[in-house]
Amino acid sequence: YFILTVFTTVGFGDMFAHTEAEIFFVVLVMLVGTIVHSIIISEVIQVVTSTDRTDEFIEKQTSLFDAFALHVGLSANITRSIRDDLKERSREWVSSVTFDKEEMKSLLLSTYMPRQIIGKLPEGLYQGKLGQNSFLQVCSSSFPIPPRLPSLLAVHLLPVELMSGEIAFQMHDFAFHLDVVLSGAFAFVGHPLPGGGIDTMDSAPTDNDSQQLSTPLFPYKLFGPKTYFGDFEVLHGLMRRATMRCESQGETLLLKKHDFFELMEEFPQFGDVWASAAQHRESLRKRALSRLRHPHSYKAFAAITIQRAYRAKQSRVVPRSSAMLEQLKLLAKSQNSSTSGPGSSSHSGHASLRGMATPEKSLSFVMGEVTRMSGVMGKLQIEMQQHNADITEVKEALDVLLRKQEQGTRRC
Repeated sequence: YFILTVFTTVGFGDMFAHTEAEIFFVVLVMLVGTIVHSIIISEVIQVVTSTDRTDEFIEKQTSLFDAFALHVGLSANITRSIRDDLKERSREWVSSVTFDKEEMKSLLLSTYMPRQIIGKLPEGLYQGKLGQNSFLQVCSSSFPIPPRLPSLLAVHLLPVELMSGEIAFQMHDFAFHLDVVLSGAFAFVGHPLPGGGIDTMDSAPTDNDSQQLSTPLFPYKLFGPKTYFGDFEVLHGLMRRATMRCESQGETLLLKKHDFFELMEEFPQFGDVWASAAQHRESLRKRALSRLRHPHSYKAFAAITIQRAYRAKQSRVVPRSSAMLEQLKLLAKSQNSSTSGPGSSSHSGHASLRGMATPEKSLSFVMGEVTRMSGVMGKLQIEMQQHNADITEVKEALDVLLRKQEQGTRRC
């Protein structure tokens, strides 16, 4: 009691404990008060110091930019707008959790992380979205993916949120990263022409007319979740060949160029796979650019893309059914030639009708084949009707969305 009274600075005054019960109660109150007081004070100190660190980091970044603006002679309006945006982004950067990449890589490669633990990590990386992305799936088609590759890739990734209409990168920019899409919709955008579209830069809005761009650009190739973009220029050391824009608010994982090449050095078997995939994707981009002849909004272009995919699938089904009909006709001709007389013979007819002794059996065989082929054709027609119904539903849904968008713009 004496020691607690002295060290808790309660002191001995006019009010003090007399009985053992009072002494026990006073000791309990002093212990609880000391612990609670220490926790409160430590939390207050932590909040104050973290606020000071945040303000110090923001002040350092803004001071550096102010010195640069003064050096290059930026106008007051441009300096103010960039400074405000820099403050907000610096505050978000400080508040985000950071870690030492080299130490984390050493931990993943050490014996403290055995294979059974490393094997469970890819299922939880970014809620499993990283393992489902085509950036890794394209590797699995050629080689088995090592268990540590997704985890080492996640160490280098930086999450970036983009708003609708924001430019991810611009034509002729230096290619220092590629992006893995987690959510949202992104698109290569260009200027439509009757003979095919062209890639161009997106013009920044002016202060007098901030709502209208001088050269509007329209999407010609879409990217959604489980895809990635920006790899071709990174691998070949080129400037950006096209402009990438966010069409619907989303999030990407940014992989810097030197980190990408570091992964390729650690896993050399995947370097050629990524390079081949990048070349193929670039050819698809150029083909899509050649089809950009009319301006379409993001949602209208998405509907057109769905229709093209359906028509491509339908074009693969129709020739198959036509070939089956041709085979049926040839089979019927061979049956007729075999039953017309003893002088007519056909090697194909004998091959297909081997074992048939009488014309009645031959006719029943042909009828059976006709029935079987009719069933197959019926199934194909049902599948085509289902596809037509699905496309009709998609069209109706897109029409409703477009009408709502037009009503919203009229109200504004």
